[in-house]
Amino acid sequence: MLKDCLNKAECDIVFYKLDGCPHCVKMKEKLDALGLPYLIKDANQEVIEMTGIETAPQVHIITKDEIHVLTKLSEIDELI
Repeated sequence: MLKDCLNKAECDIVFYKLDGCPHCVKMKEKLDALGLPYLIKDANQEVIEMTGIETAPQVHIITKDEIHVLTKLSEIDELI
């Protein structure tokens, strides 16, 4: 279902990053290469409290039913 959502652009993608984070740069490059539309925001304490995940980058894929949080490039590869 999530793969279909991404392929049909029927979900929202929010990319949370930290300045100076090399993993965040690679994640942004991956999203750009895939041509997926996304909103980019700075990771902050609110995001950490919302997800319970204390790392960046975080990619939130928001469907009508749920939110998926990805933190690794390989997780995106599995969806596409």
